Amino acid sequence: MGSLRARTAIAAAFGGILITIPVALVAITSANTSLMGIVAALLIGGTLGASAGWVAGERSASEIDALRVLVDQANAGDLSASAGLASMREVSDLARSVNQLIGQLDAIEYRSAQERRWMEAIFDGLQDGIILVDSDEHVSAANLRSGSLLGSPQDVQIGQRLMMLARDYELVSQFREVMRNAEPSSRTVHHSLSERSIDITVLPVETEGERFGLIVLRDVTELRRLELVRREFVANVSHELKTPLASIRALADTLEAGAIDDPEVSSDFLRRIVIEVERLNALVDDLLDLGRLESNRLPLDYRTYRPIELIEQSIARLQHQIDNAGLSIAIDAPGDLRPVTLDGPRIEQVLLNLIQNAVKFTPAGGSILLRASESDSRLIVDVIDSGVGIQEDELPRLFERFYKSDRGRHSSGTGLGLAIAKHIVLAHGGTIGAESRLGLGSTFTFEVPIDPTLRATQSASTPS
Repeated sequence: MGSLRARTAIAAAFGGILITIPVALVAITSANTSLMGIVAALLIGGTLGASAGWVAGERSASEIDALRVLVDQANAGDLSASAGLASMREVSDLARSVNQLIGQLDAIEYRSAQERRWMEAIFDGLQDGIILVDSDEHVSAANLRSGSLLGSPQDVQIGQRLMMLARDYELVSQFREVMRNAEPSSRTVHHSLSERSIDITVLPVETEGERFGLIVLRDVTELRRLELVRREFVANVSHELKTPLASIRALADTLEAGAIDDPEVSSDFLRRIVIEVERLNALVDDLLDLGRLESNRLPLDYRTYRPIELIEQSIARLQHQIDNAGLSIAIDAPGDLRPVTLDGPRIEQVLLNLIQNAVKFTPAGGSILLRASESDSRLIVDVIDSGVGIQEDELPRLFERFYKSDRGRHSSGTGLGLAIAKHIVLAHGGTIGAESRLGLGSTFTFEVPIDPTLRATQSASTPS
């Protein structure tokens, strides 16, 4: 850089001398000047020309040096600086060109960074896991979802081995097969580490002569669960319908074969047919109610009730059944509970289902307690029994349609009572749940808002 500055200054000074000499000669020829005057004129003119040329050359060299530094900074990625316009036209044009170039590069870099941020946001916002793996089985790119689907407690590290990330031999084998055959592959696996059912699709990707594998992970755990529930629902409905229909058919065939002529037998058979028909009718009514509740098509008639009245009416309707089972029942509720606005008959239906459930699974001599309280503007009702209890692994499925615990497989009922109770409570903007220990009884709890304006505008219907 120093040699460039010197060469520029010397060239400018020499140019100044060449320009000054003819000017001095013109001055000499136009006047009667002595030899000493001529020499003096040449020396003075040459010195002034050289000095002016040196100064101009030095300034031009400084401006060129500054532009060179600026270009080096831009080449290194620093686009924040700009070149000040120089006084000389040529240098000024060069400075403008450099500034325009830097401005264009800065705009391109900004757009590129913005697009990169958009792509990262989209990439990480996907519900599917996306992993790009090179031919050496190292992770080149991955989104956040991929780590959670594979049960990784930490973020995916770029460059880590696929086996260390997946910790699943089936996935790695599928990747290797795709890389070997260059053909897409899809399969569903149960990932033991994350306890999820995952659809895995691996696609070969060719880019700039290098082959990658694109792995797409889709969580289908809930879909598989819903498919199982649907199959169970069809099987259970078929069973619940087939049993009473088979009984009715058998009783009718017996009557047709001659039993109708025996007054005592025919009377008993007709009574049993009526019971089976009522069972079918109850099943159909429950299915219709459940369908309307799940689709939010069952209108609720909101009125104001005292909680203690709803509880006492429910107990009165089941008192005969409670006495026959040899059980005792009690109420624990403060007298100052505020009135609640809700659909009384529907909440009473919830109470009836919970009390019947307690009666069904509490041995003779046991007890049932209905406890009512208020908290955070919500009415809370507990139905506590001293029955046989429920296994812990069965608790999450209690409110599914047709689900019966192991101890209730041979009990009467459609298996829809708790499912209907759940959806009635949800329709009121409330919650319902159960706690139990095997052999120590169960507690079913539901709560609903006291003020109807606080209830959910839309029931959070969960698939069951």
